[in-house]
Amino acid sequence: MTRRLPAGIFLAIASLFIAAMVFDGPPRAVASDAPLKSERMSPTDANHPWNRLRQRLHIRLESEVGPGLDKLEFDPDEHDPLHWSRIYFPDSVDYLLHGEPYREAIALLDEFLKGGGDKLEVDPLQRCWLQHDLWALFDYLSDPEWSNPLQHLPERKRYPAERRELQRRLSQAIERLALTSEQIPGLPDNLARVIAAAKYPAAPDANNPSAAFLPADLWDPKGPWVVVREWANNPLAIRHVSFFGGRSSFAVLLRLPGGRSETVAYLKKLREWKPDNPRSIPPQVPPQTQFGLIRRMMVINDVGEIVPTPVTEVVQLRVLSGDHEPQRFLEFRIRRSAVVDDTRGALTLIKPDEVDRSDMLELGVSNDREKRRTILTSCRNCHSDQGILSMNSYTGAMDNVSRQRGFRSLVESEFKDQEDSTIAWKQRQYSWGLLRGLNTRNSTD
Repeated sequence: MTRRLPAGIFLAIASLFIAAMVFDGPPRAVASDAPLKSERMSPTDANHPWNRLRQRLHIRLESEVGPGLDKLEFDPDEHDPLHWSRIYFPDSVDYLLHGEPYREAIALLDEFLKGGGDKLEVDPLQRCWLQHDLWALFDYLSDPEWSNPLQHLPERKRYPAERRELQRRLSQAIERLALTSEQIPGLPDNLARVIAAAKYPAAPDANNPSAAFLPADLWDPKGPWVVVREWANNPLAIRHVSFFGGRSSFAVLLRLPGGRSETVAYLKKLREWKPDNPRSIPPQVPPQTQFGLIRRMMVINDVGEIVPTPVTEVVQLRVLSGDHEPQRFLEFRIRRSAVVDDTRGALTLIKPDEVDRSDMLELGVSNDREKRRTILTSCRNCHSDQGILSMNSYTGAMDNVSRQRGFRSLVESEFKDQEDSTIAWKQRQYSWGLLRGLNTRNSTD
């Protein structure tokens, strides 16, 4: 069991840490001789400097960090860098922190910074994606668990010098890739693209309940889908927010069969419910109730602020069927090449037999066969209870981050409330204080 210091102490430590940082220079590394080309890039162009950087920093090989059979090839459509979240996996891993992978990472970052990689003619969306990837790696390297004395981690396994060298370069690259606040709202709304293409029906098919659908009115403030939040101003899907480091915001949506009025009335009924005994069950939702979870990307703008984007990363839908199959699961994921090349494929439907890593639960050092799970089946692992009790944002059953267990008081909301609360959460994290301090140092060097 580990303990965490208050957020304010983290930020104070971050400031002291920055002031004490002494850089001895990078290790010897061999940069690529590939010429920089000023042209629009494709996510599948393996020779583009940005993709070479992303390929080295994005994947990690099991052979580099511990036992296992996992030897990954770079997938340009893999959206999230495969880094461990040290919140959930605090044991030491060596990814990118020693040997050839470390030297290659330093060389590629130096090539990007010294060779004007940020000045290549690449569209704003690609800049956001690369910044988002580098931000994820920075957070991985800056998690205070690296120095937690309760972990009893030897100094050599904390890699303080190596992490400082990577942090310094990453902070500069993140800053140089930033867009202005005027540019960010103009990024493509890929969810709107898919809905406009009408590739999927907007509602479940009663005659074919296994058929995919994608509601067209998810964001309609007067429509049947209600964005919910906790009465307190905290990110509601806190486990998701924390796992992805506050670099994405999450909207939790609820839709009862009777539409918005029935859903709002039900939320009020939940808030007013008082259990008679410890085993009392709250008022249940009716069959055909639908749940939604939407993840959207955050970026850092040119003045160092965390800013929401219109880019949707994931849409997850659940339907309580009320028959022999208690609930159905649907998921749509971003495919980067599709967003660039094909507006109709900006979000891809996950197939029933499609497998992937169980990021939220099992992304640790283990055999690759043990980690790959059927994606839609893994959803059921976390949302297996009945009715409203399957909504972990209501029960708090899986909240091992804020420790605010117990039924939550849910109210009607707007997605902006979740964006604002996610930004506030991120600003309390040690890694954000460190990044801001390094960017301030960059501007004065």
